[in-house]
Amino acid sequence: MRPKNLTGISIWLATLNCFQFVFWINAPPEYQMPIWVFFGVVIIAFAIIFAFSKGQNWARILIIISSVLAIPAVFMSTDYGTSGVIIAIIEAITGLYLLYWLNTASVKGYFGKIKIKVFFFPKLSNESNSIKLINLCAFYFFTIATLYLVFALTNFGTWNLKSIVIYENILLGLIIVKRWKTVVLIFVFVQILLLTYIFIGNHGLKIINFMSLIVLIYANFAIAKHNELKAHNP
Repeated sequence: MRPKNLTGISIWLATLNCFQFVFWINAPPEYQMPIWVFFGVVIIAFAIIFAFSKGQNWARILIIISSVLAIPAVFMSTDYGTSGVIIAIIEAITGLYLLYWLNTASVKGYFGKIKIKVFFFPKLSNESNSIKLINLCAFYFFTIATLYLVFALTNFGTWNLKSIVIYENILLGLIIVKRWKTVVLIFVFVQILLLTYIFIGNHGLKIINFMSLIVLIYANFAIAKHNELKAHNP
């Protein structure tokens, strides 16, 4: 049975997402992100909230992770003005409630019963297609790692930074090949944090991280669909 509070909570989360512009407006110069990155993160958040309202368990997991992150975010909101602190406190209180509500037996049971719907992704009708998409996502990260290795060997840029990117992309490729769905979800949030708080002045890295975020979301759906198909066809 659909939880009676699900629609109201989804609307409340969408409302809070609309107020994220407060953080963008009040951000210190060193934290100011390009407007296209900001809108990209907001649109992704709306997509997650929409999936959450439809009972998708992967979206519930992402909401739980964001609820955990919202609590320490209060202590980092002082740089964003009074309005930023107020919104951060409201988000933290909302997060505390969601951490309780989303883990109740009835809510967990509802989200666990809803069939995964890939509403803006290609239809994966069999295991073979899902594996192809998984391998394609992994190939993307291995390719990025190879390109950065070439750049590093030719002294194009800082080796320390590029070595981190190389290791990260190799790790992401291996995680996707291993089909570790929960770890992929965690890295979705890592990429969002990278887009939001890190590499503020490096537009090239932000573009790559945005692309990586999209690929990770595709990989998450492909792995979820593969697991679903495998469960129905052991």
